[in-house]
Amino acid sequence: MSNKSKRRGGGTGGTGGTGVASSDPESHRASLTQQQQQQQINNPYSPSPSSSGGMLSPYHPINVLKRTLYITLAVYGLHHLEAFTSILHSPRIRHEWFKIGLAGSILILIIKAYVELYAGKQLKQKVNYDNFRQTTHVVLALLVVTSFCFHVALWKHYGVTTLLVLFLVGTVLLNVCLLMPTYMQNLVAVFVMTFFLQEYK
Repeated sequence: MSNKSKRRGGGTGGTGGTGVASSDPESHRASLTQQQQQQQINNPYSPSPSSSGGMLSPYHPINVLKRTLYITLAVYGLHHLEAFTSILHSPRIRHEWFKIGLAGSILILIIKAYVELYAGKQLKQKVNYDNFRQTTHVVLALLVVTSFCFHVALWKHYGVTTLLVLFLVGTVLLNVCLLMPTYMQNLVAVFVMTFFLQEYK
């Protein structure tokens, strides 16, 4: 009986040892996954591969080519509609309303840079709705105001086509945010806004 009990105890101990050994690789993999997620570029506009149900990585070549195609088609559509030239030179554009929309866009850009670069990078805060509820509401209100101002500014020149123009502009902005990391987004936005303000009179 003692031999049998010893054998059973030894078997149980062996099973316990196996359980501990099997749990170590799992914890090791979990720690590696966390480290990889921390090393990934923090882009709050792109879903992470782990949270997207097995979808491709935001920077997978297929996604990059798809977003580049969307941007190219949208820019071509704006060029075909002569949006840039019309905004700068058409007397039918309501420039006072357009300037208000520009001011709101600049304010959105400032808030975006503060949240992503200062709060996110320097203060190490996670950029999500729970941590920036009031800021999110302010940005949403500014988006509504700027969108209204741009519609009023362009409607006299484009009419119903204003909806298409602003849809193409939104397509460019959205896909640029999905395509680029946050620091690159802000650099490109500052460059484009500075160039446009120099050209706009």
